[in-house]
Amino acid sequence: MSDCPSIRPADRPDPADAFAAAIPALSGRRLMSVMPMLAELVREGDRVLDVGCGPGTMTLDVARLPVGPSSVTGVDHSARMVEVARREALHADVRHAHFTIGDANRLDYADRTFDLTYSNALLDWLPDPVAALREQARVTRRGGIVFFRLADLSSQTFYPACPDVARMIDALHELASRHPSDAIWNPFLGARAGQLAADAGLEPIEIRPWSSCYRSAAPHMHSHLVLGTLLSGAEPPYSASVRRLVELGLIDSGSLSRARDQLRAVAAHPSGMSARSGVCVAARVP
Repeated sequence: MSDCPSIRPADRPDPADAFAAAIPALSGRRLMSVMPMLAELVREGDRVLDVGCGPGTMTLDVARLPVGPSSVTGVDHSARMVEVARREALHADVRHAHFTIGDANRLDYADRTFDLTYSNALLDWLPDPVAALREQARVTRRGGIVFFRLADLSSQTFYPACPDVARMIDALHELASRHPSDAIWNPFLGARAGQLAADAGLEPIEIRPWSSCYRSAAPHMHSHLVLGTLLSGAEPPYSASVRRLVELGLIDSGSLSRARDQLRAVAAHPSGMSARSGVCVAARVP
C-alpha cells in the first residue's frame, strides 16, 4: 500500500491531515452513542473494514463487540491518525484490530474481502461519494453489508440562537449545491442517503435517523462539530470551508466575526446547547 495516497487533487486542502488536530474530540466518539445500528449488524466471525477510521476509537469498539468479529481493519488517509489508532490497539491489547494508511477511493484489497464495510461521516468530505461507496461495495462479499452515516447540517440548531452561524450554514449549502467543485465539505448528504446507495449499485435495507446534542458542559464540542476552528487556533478542515466561503463572497468577515462571538456565547451560557441530525444507512451488496 502506498505511503499516503491522495483522495483529492493536489490543489485542494487535505482534510485528513488537518483533522489530526481534532484527535481528542474524535476519540470521544463511541460506537454505541454514535452508531448503535452498526453494532446490530456485526456477526460472529465477520471480517469488518472501517473506511476513514480516524484515531480508531470506534474501530476498537467494533472489535470488542461480544459477537466476536474475526478481524477489524481500519483505513485512514492520515498517517497520524493511523499511528494513534495502532498505539491505542496495542494499549488495549486488541490483537484482531489492524490499521493502515489508505485511500477511500482506491482501497488496496481484493474484491469480496470483507463481510461488512462501514464509514462514519466520511462521504461528506469526498468529491465523489458514490464512487467511494462503489469501492466499499467492491471489497465486500455478495450479500454483505455496506453501512454509512451521514449528517444533515441544515438541521443544526443552537441555544442561544446563532443567526450568523445559520447564515454560514446556508452559504455552505449554496456552495455544495451550486459550486460542487469548490465544496471542501458537504454536510448535507443525509437527505440523499438512499439515492447515494442506489447510485452505487447497493440495495438499501434500512435507513434510520440519528441525532446528537451537545451542551455547554462540553464547550469544545460546539466548536469541533459546528464549523470547527471558529473558537480555536487549530486548523481542522471546517475552517478551510469557511475560508472558501469568504473568498467566494458568500459570507463576509463581519459575519464571520459575529459567528465566533455567537458560538462563544453558546459555550458560555449555562443552558447552552447545539443539536443536529442525520441518517444511518445499511445496504446489501447484490
